[in-house]
Amino acid sequence: MAGFCATLVLPALDHRFVCSAVPAHLSIAGDILLLLSFLFFIVVFKENTYVASTIQVEEGQKVVSTGPYACVRHPL
Repeated sequence: MAGFCATLVLPALDHRFVCSAVPAHLSIAGDILLLLSFLFFIVVFKENTYVASTIQVEEGQKVVSTGPYACVRHPL
């Protein structure tokens, strides 16, 4: 959770105090990629309610073979 918070706070501090000179188009491209990754996580969590970083078998759990799971067995 600290790492996630840092991805939001550190770029703002870097911009405020001008610590690094990154071209605007690279910053925008990075922001778009970050947004797309968050959207992908939302799709994965919506597709499989049992999703976790470690694989565990639960009672009543079904095999998911749609969405991102059609291409990759464990998209996270």
